[in-house]
Amino acid sequence: MDDSSRPTAERSPWTKVGELTPDLQAKLLRVLQEREFERIGGKETIKTDVRLVAATNQDVSQAIKDGKFRSDLYYRLTLYWPGNVRELENIIERAVLLSPGRTLEVHDELLLTITIPRPAEDTLAAVERRHIRAVLQRTNGLISGPNGAAVILGLHPNTLRSRMQKLGLRFGNFGSKRDAS
Repeated sequence: MDDSSRPTAERSPWTKVGELTPDLQAKLLRVLQEREFERIGGKETIKTDVRLVAATNQDVSQAIKDGKFRSDLYYRLTLYWPGNVRELENIIERAVLLSPGRTLEVHDELLLTITIPRPAEDTLAAVERRHIRAVLQRTNGLISGPNGAAVILGLHPNTLRSRMQKLGLRFGNFGSKRDAS
């Protein structure tokens, strides 16, 4: 491939990101995550360096709740990684784009983001362990009975105990109440 056909980094605002169909959202996510794509009808994978400035007039948080917009794509587009250097870099880039004059202005709205769950980077067991632990903490360690964790989780109490054992969750470490069964 010669240099003239190689994709190059460009900055161009894109204002229709909220209108992407689910299949195009998946393809865009792949380009952003893997930094590669395949041309239509092409047989080779092309590496690329993409930075996308995207905007929409749609309510993205509602679209995520309605299942019309991928939360993992939103996460990639905003590059908002709390406590990370990327968070600072993203805020500065936004401020540069939005500052009206030669002075960099960082307004509060640049620091606000939509709260969404992080893309799944954990194992299923880790997610299940955290969820069961959270429910057990809410029930003060109560496994069975009408207010027990098993009812909330939709499991038989013995199934919950078995999963807790498999996941390494010890009984009695979640609150003051004891198992009612």
